[in-house]
Amino acid sequence: MELLVVVAIIAILAGLLLPALATARSKALVAKCQGNLRQIDLGLLMYVNDNHRFPPYFVGGFPWTNHFDFWLTLIQPYTQAGWTNPLMHCPADKFPVLLPIAVSDGVISPRTSYAYNHDGTGQIMRDGQYEDLGLEARSETTLVSPADMVSLFDISWGVPSASWQYSHRTGGNWSFSDGHVEYLSLSTLRTTNPAVRSRWNYDHQPHPETWQGR
Repeated sequence: MELLVVVAIIAILAGLLLPALATARSKALVAKCQGNLRQIDLGLLMYVNDNHRFPPYFVGGFPWTNHFDFWLTLIQPYTQAGWTNPLMHCPADKFPVLLPIAVSDGVISPRTSYAYNHDGTGQIMRDGQYEDLGLEARSETTLVSPADMVSLFDISWGVPSASWQYSHRTGGNWSFSDGHVEYLSLSTLRTTNPAVRSRWNYDHQPHPETWQGR
């Protein structure tokens, strides 16, 4: 009887402690992911300092031939980390490191946990030409609000969308063009609030005309 009482007490204590341990582990993974983003963002800013503009998403006509000239390759001299390096993978990301994957418009992209805000919420027509609203090869001087402009975020691919899959259960990490990192809740991320959407675009405007399906 005494043994059964002890076992019951242990089971009750374990039931009380496990949620707290799970919460602590989740917070530790968020902090590690933020550290990764911070290091990658520093590499991005060093690239900008040397080149006076942000890197393009990729360079070359067909990057899947033999050489990947993607943004993360272009900043590799500063991060000292290729796309298979642990720095490029969130510790909470449950997907394994795979071969490069096909993404939209026929381009094959390296599989990492972090994406580059190269096109913002989409493209607009300005002065007779299509223009990306993100950081794609953009001069740093054109950013209206660098401290409020998303540069990187912890998701493998995609655009602002309710269909995104996040590594962290309750939200995601974003880094900004001034180098700071924020953790935002799912309720904040999955919204069409103009103030949130403005953070994706270099002119700090929401551009709802680009939100179709996003």
